[in-house]
Amino acid sequence: KDRILAACRWAYDAGFTYLVDVFGVDRYTEEEERFEVGYNLVNLDTHERLHLKLYADEGEPVASVTSIYPGANWPERETFDMYGIPFSGHPDLRRMYMPEGYLYYPLRKDYPLMGIPGAIPIPEPYVEPIDPTRKPAKQEDLR
Repeated sequence: KDRILAACRWAYDAGFTYLVDVFGVDRYTEEEERFEVGYNLVNLDTHERLHLKLYADEGEPVASVTSIYPGANWPERETFDMYGIPFSGHPDLRRMYMPEGYLYYPLRKDYPLMGIPGAIPIPEPYVEPIDPTRKPAKQEDLR
């Protein structure tokens, strides 16, 4: 994980100029690093693919590769938002799907399947009261 910037710089110089995706995986282990971060790269000239993978513990920052691949901005933010993996050196690391004050990470394996009740206030649906004295509209009035 300490050499991801050097590996991405080497890959970029070797022709892997297209970053397809950055993603996280929750391995949910206590013996080893809990998370994987994967990088899918493509060389558009030779149509070769390169997959890089690193491991990180919970709360351990991973170096952002946005200085080499600007397109990593949103996938790194998504990985942070869903798994809580921080990316050091990221230009705008904030949540993108969940509210900013939300304390949980929905794609972690220890997140409850039915969510956490009360974690996000859900507005009550508005139901218009029915007026029993109202007459049905005529077809010509609807035009």
